[in-house]
Amino acid sequence: MLLAAVLIPLLGSLLAWRAGEHARRIAHAAVLLSLLATLINLYAVSNGGRVDAPYLSADAVNALPMAVFAALSLATLALLPKREWSARVFAEIPLVLAATLTAYAAEHLALLGAAWLLASWPLLFDGERSLYARGVVLGSVLALQGSIFLIGTSSGSFELQVLQASHGAPGGVWAFGLLALAIFLRKGIFPLHSWPAAAFERGSLLPAALLVNGHLGAFLLARVGLPLFPAISREFFPLLADLALFTAALAAVAAIAERSPRRMLGLLLVSQASIVLAGLESLTPEGVTGALVQWMVVSGATTGLCGVYQALESRVDQLGQRSGFLGLANIAPRLSVFFVVCGLALVGLPGTLGFAAEDLLLHGTLQSHPWIGLALPLATALNAFSIFRLFARLFLGRPILPSTISLDALPRERWALGAIVVFLVAGGLMPGQLVKLQSSAADAIVASLHTLVSKR
Repeated sequence: MLLAAVLIPLLGSLLAWRAGEHARRIAHAAVLLSLLATLINLYAVSNGGRVDAPYLSADAVNALPMAVFAALSLATLALLPKREWSARVFAEIPLVLAATLTAYAAEHLALLGAAWLLASWPLLFDGERSLYARGVVLGSVLALQGSIFLIGTSSGSFELQVLQASHGAPGGVWAFGLLALAIFLRKGIFPLHSWPAAAFERGSLLPAALLVNGHLGAFLLARVGLPLFPAISREFFPLLADLALFTAALAAVAAIAERSPRRMLGLLLVSQASIVLAGLESLTPEGVTGALVQWMVVSGATTGLCGVYQALESRVDQLGQRSGFLGLANIAPRLSVFFVVCGLALVGLPGTLGFAAEDLLLHGTLQSHPWIGLALPLATALNAFSIFRLFARLFLGRPILPSTISLDALPRERWALGAIVVFLVAGGLMPGQLVKLQSSAADAIVASLHTLVSKR
């Protein structure tokens, strides 16, 4: 099933590119089948197993992220406004899904590098996107390829299991430096924290959010950086974690000053996602678990926020350029509810999965990173203010359109946004099973790191 999860969306992408009016159905079918395959893999892994395929594997670390990303891809297809339907976009979303799943599961560094490039391909060649954003993403691709080259040539192997068994830092500090650069560029860590906002500014919002919500930078750290460079990681992680926390606070401050709703959403994503990197760098089971849960929260909540905003944008002309309060809650009540629930979950409202994630992060990282005790609550509070400001601007005040007009969620949008809300709320009310899955992944990451350090 692991191979099917990767190959089906890849085949669907190729077929959708040439299918014309049938591209949407092909893309939906391919992504849905891939989601089912990832859920089967997740079930096998959660029962203590491991799924292997040629150069691929699914285990406690990557099984849940693969299923979540496949679900986000399906939600993205459902939320796309009709005016943006095209064979190209219906080919690109399954392509990004196939490439991201391959990167998650890759056991060969050359395959990981190719998947990283392929996942970035739609943004790199989208003329509507900011040149700055495309340049940063290209820089992350080149940095990773350079790191892989140094690792492979110095060790004589590109296979992760062989490299981990060699008990040496392949490629040394230079390889680790390029790897860290790829992670920081892709995650949008200071001073390049504004590239997601620039990518969100023009073009289709949801595909850009899907690309960022792959969190390949964080996954690269957990899958390659920690296992291959444990000693170097321990030396540099305090500095890197503090930089990630600074980015979270800085992006939150920038979001308060931002007028463009699209750019504000990009900055909110960067701010909350930077906490994931700091949590992974805590190297404590509780902190890493919190980071992995926060990963799920950020991905789901920001997809919901972007989906609601793009739905409104497709219905209201020049939505981003309008000033004052728009009062759209009167004619789009369901969309307003979806927006506020996703926004509150993103900033850790009790009763949502975001609260469990932030609680684990605080308890797990305060000892190793005291700054998180200040940066996390500060960034979260500022982001909560920005979300309320955007909600008030869009949904509160005197309606700018007659109440006889209905701009509310379409059935396909209700299903997608409803599933996201159920995940965030049910996960917050009953977090045990999800936290248990991520705790297993955290234990595997931390245990392998300590084992490798002791051997070296």
